[in-house]
Amino acid sequence: MENEEKTGGYLQVSNGLFGGFSETVPSESDVVDWSGHTIAPGLFDTHIHGIKGYDIMDGTTEAVHEISKAILQLGVTRFLPTTLTSSKKDLDQAIFAIKEAVRQGLAGALSEGIFLEGPYFSEQHKGAQNSIYFRDPDYEEFQELQSLSEGTIVKIALAPERENTLDFINNVSKEGVFVCIAHTDASHDCCKRAINAGAQTFVHLFNGMSGLHHRNPGVVGAALTNSNTFAELICDNFMYIQTLQHWRYVLKGTSLY
Repeated sequence: MENEEKTGGYLQVSNGLFGGFSETVPSESDVVDWSGHTIAPGLFDTHIHGIKGYDIMDGTTEAVHEISKAILQLGVTRFLPTTLTSSKKDLDQAIFAIKEAVRQGLAGALSEGIFLEGPYFSEQHKGAQNSIYFRDPDYEEFQELQSLSEGTIVKIALAPERENTLDFINNVSKEGVFVCIAHTDASHDCCKRAINAGAQTFVHLFNGMSGLHHRNPGVVGAALTNSNTFAELICDNFMYIQTLQHWRYVLKGTSLY
């Protein structure tokens, strides 16, 4: 049933997993009536800082547990607890709290690893990141954080124009960490070099990065013209739709309109 919608039937659920779909009641089945509801696979939130007044940077197991429970009510069954640019001490505490909460057992959505959003960003497009703690990528520092997390950091965002970035991307991507481009004023060519080194994703496209100009494609231009990368969007129906009202972008040869 991939990429399909089915109505007026019965969906088998066995050991917590979806099974076959039937238009008639299968024999010897226990039927639970979910008429009027939608049954769908759980969502995977790969970038979430917090909800209901709790933030991953609170650095407490309580915050991680409460976020896990709150997002399950929204249909999210897996997530990547996401940090913000901060001091090494605060990052250590946030990572430790995530690790400990997971060890205790999450009652809601389950963690699939940690997303470090920063601290290797640029001042020009800092957004809500604290620029006091911006610094160049440091592989030894990352290894320390990864060791503290017991190997559960699976994603990191950075600005590719900073010093030592290409070697850093090459090293961490070889370890299976997804490298993202974000909060950056990089040029199109700089982004291309980062992609060739192993960067795969652009975080909140159009936000926190150099925009699209006909003489300077920038970060947005790099995202829209490289078929082997992915782009995250802030789906608030504001910035992105406003942009589309003024531009007609063509992505991979297919119009977005």
